[in-house]
Amino acid sequence: MGIINMIFGPNLLYRLIAIVLSLTLHEFGHALAATMLGDKTPKEQGRLTLNPFAHLEPLGFILLIIAYFGWAKPVMTNPNRYRISPRFGMMIVAIAGPLMNFILAMISIAILNALFLTAAPNNALMTLFSMMASINISLMIFNLFPIPPLDGWNIVGNLLPRSVLRSTFIANYARFAPFFLFVFIILPFSSQLIVSTISAVFGWMSSFL
Repeated sequence: MGIINMIFGPNLLYRLIAIVLSLTLHEFGHALAATMLGDKTPKEQGRLTLNPFAHLEPLGFILLIIAYFGWAKPVMTNPNRYRISPRFGMMIVAIAGPLMNFILAMISIAILNALFLTAAPNNALMTLFSMMASINISLMIFNLFPIPPLDGWNIVGNLLPRSVLRSTFIANYARFAPFFLFVFIILPFSSQLIVSTISAVFGWMSSFL
């Protein structure tokens, strides 16, 4: 019943708007970073756009509706086209998505704070930007996990020596870590832990504004 209320509750429209905007801008961040580094692959594949249909992936979209973690269609990029070191370029492109979510969350929190100061706060806008802040924080945290194929792994993996990346341990880690992450997400206690983490980060970010 709780999941049904979450999916079809009165805030569904605001949640959908926030999810579409957050996922779209996350992937656009990757595409823009790669393009700025000299790789035209995202543009050639139609990913250097703010059109949500170019970025949304059905399963990741649905999971973000019923949970606080999800994903969009990954942006393909060719590191050999970068004007800088391919490994360093991949790190920049990887961090661009979570960075976009961080910026969106900060903007949303700033708008929320401004709305609180008005004589008669608009409930609809407060709900929308509260959703925007929470979803962008969740996407930022989720994507920074150092687990393949998430952005966090593309950051950490490019810091590791190539000999380590070719090791059996890393091969097994890359194979099984995504499965354990999925199991963790669906465990009964995980939802409260996720919400508590998002709330803590929300409060930390609010302290800067």
